Amino acid sequence: MSDDAESQQKRLRFKKIINELSEMKGMGTELVSVIIPPDKMISDVRQQLGQEAGQAANIKSKSTKKHVTEALESAVAAINRYKTPGENGIAIFVGHVITGNNKTRLTTTVVDYSPEPFTSFRYRCDSTFEISQLEEMLIDRTSYGLFVIDRSESAYGLASGKRLHFQEHITSQVPSKHGRGGQSAQRFERLIEEAAHNFFKKSAERACNYWLPLINDLKGIIIGGPGATKDFVVKNEYFHHEIRKLIKEPLFDVGYSNESGLRELVQRAGSMMDQIELDIERNLVDNFLREVMQTNPKATYGEVMIRQALNQGAVSKLLLSEGINNLDLIDELTILAGHTSAEVSIIS
Repeated sequence: MSDDAESQQKRLRFKKIINELSEMKGMGTELVSVIIPPDKMISDVRQQLGQEAGQAANIKSKSTKKHVTEALESAVAAINRYKTPGENGIAIFVGHVITGNNKTRLTTTVVDYSPEPFTSFRYRCDSTFEISQLEEMLIDRTSYGLFVIDRSESAYGLASGKRLHFQEHITSQVPSKHGRGGQSAQRFERLIEEAAHNFFKKSAERACNYWLPLINDLKGIIIGGPGATKDFVVKNEYFHHEIRKLIKEPLFDVGYSNESGLRELVQRAGSMMDQIELDIERNLVDNFLREVMQTNPKATYGEVMIRQALNQGAVSKLLLSEGINNLDLIDELTILAGHTSAEVSIIS
């Protein structure tokens, strides 16, 4: 199985677990959430839960006392299976969940394969599970390169998830135009254009050197500026050829070519960034539907036909829907695809 397919598979499983946890409700404060970051000692957590179990003896309601004590004991039993929290940490959710008609069942969910490390230790007893740290990990971290430029300054950075990272602001030494005539004016004009060329080249090279190591995670390069300079820089290929492939149209008019300009660029291009993601997925589905409708299609669907094609090594791209409730089926088909060179994409 490729690293990308395995990552998509784990992310989908993680997402479905979060959805399940979000729907679970308990009576009073009977649901226990324990989130252990990678730098937390298991022994310290075990000791704290033991202390919490002792304090639970003071709960007046007999049923609540019984349920909280059972939940804490189950949490300790789950923790005891681990010597360390691992690379990303562990989250344990345990408690008596309402099933209807005033009935409950004890459930335990352990998450030890989060896509990112847990950032802080949390212990909470409540009527719902504490899943905010897990939900944060599902925020799209797709990155877009940002670049703004005019003849006097430029800036570049990244937009990733909800964050904007401003990397550098560059000022030019390009002199302004003047009204002198004759040969001196022509010579001065050449010097101005040479200085502008050097500034455009420097700005583009610095941005490309920053983006190129991140290119596998870049979905696009968004460019803006207050005038026509941005169009000139793109048209005259100042950018590295691999970066040029990622430049998205249209280019945006913004008021400044500094950090404020980058923030305005994100505001103006926000819908484009969303659209890029939608277009990637839409193209996958459109290509599939177009192929299925052919007289002799090279695409198929349905579990039986897909299994047969995978076993024959006849699949180049496997599309799996997030709506499939059977996670074991997704795991199995992904593993089968991994035995060949089939590329797996999980679509919404």
